[in-house]
Amino acid sequence: MNHLAIDTSTSRPLASYLIDDRVVFDWQGPSGTFHGEELLAGIDTHVKSLGLNLADLSFISVGIGPGTFTGLRIGVVMAKFLADVRGVPMAPVPSLHAQALSALGQKVAGKVWSLTDAKRREVYALSLSADELHPAAIFAPERTMAISPEKFAGMLAPEDLLLGEGAENYASHWPPFAQLAPAPFRYLQARNIGLIGLEIAKRGGLLDAALVDAIYLKTEKF
Repeated sequence: MNHLAIDTSTSRPLASYLIDDRVVFDWQGPSGTFHGEELLAGIDTHVKSLGLNLADLSFISVGIGPGTFTGLRIGVVMAKFLADVRGVPMAPVPSLHAQALSALGQKVAGKVWSLTDAKRREVYALSLSADELHPAAIFAPERTMAISPEKFAGMLAPEDLLLGEGAENYASHWPPFAQLAPAPFRYLQARNIGLIGLEIAKRGGLLDAALVDAIYLKTEKF
């Protein structure tokens, strides 16, 4: 199955094209506020240069957050538009789950904490155990939380591993024993959105575009 994966839940727009579980391209755009323009340009450039055709898509995977409202909405709306135009279903993928998969290959004795910056001095957080670090893992939505860095710091154990922009941006709040994943394994990759989307497709979880929506968590301050 040919499928496109999109995410705009972080500071950078991301896209990947997969044929089953084989990654054809995995693109990361520049950091900034122009996710919409950059995402379209990035997809168009790679599709054309590799001789791909979006008409061949079987479905589209999209990161549904949580993330900042405006940035996240851009990716979800764009994915829904492409799915509607192509007449294909969608796989809604929790972005923090996909980000946690970046830790694959790392030695993890405790929890893997996947964090993104919720702004307003808060983070969105999801913890996974080492045996949940695979694309087919299923977990309850309420395991994702919005929390202040100060409160989150009190939940950490020395064996835990932290990933994501939220872990990096608020590193000064973490206790001395806190472990951040090495930079190559710290950030969300679109390919992992696609690999989780493929597992969703395999278990019959694809949805019509009209039924897909982002995860908008209420923070402690708003």
